[in-house]
Amino acid sequence: MNQDQDDVQICTPSLAQAVVLRGLIKEFHGFKPGCRARVLFYLRSGVLHGDAHSTIQAWLDRWVHRLEQAGPGVRGKVLRALEEAGAA
Repeated sequence: MNQDQDDVQICTPSLAQAVVLRGLIKEFHGFKPGCRARVLFYLRSGVLHGDAHSTIQAWLDRWVHRLEQAGPGVRGKVLRALEEAGAA
C-alpha cells in the first residue's frame, strides 16, 4: 500500500464518525446536570428546548450541530452509549 492509500484508509467515514461520537460523549460527561438533562431530552426526542439561558442555548446548539453533522444515526448511537454507561 502506498502513502495515498494509507491516508484514504485512515480517513474513512466510519472512523471519523467514531472520533466525533467519542468526543460528543466525553463532552457530555463534563456537562452540569441541567445541561445533561437538556441533551438527553434532545437525544430522545430530537427537540432542543429553547428555555435555557442564551449562553447555554448557544453552546448546546453548537453541540447538537456537531452531532447532526456527524451523520444519520449518530444521535441514536450517542444515546445508546450513554444508556449503556448508565448516564442516561
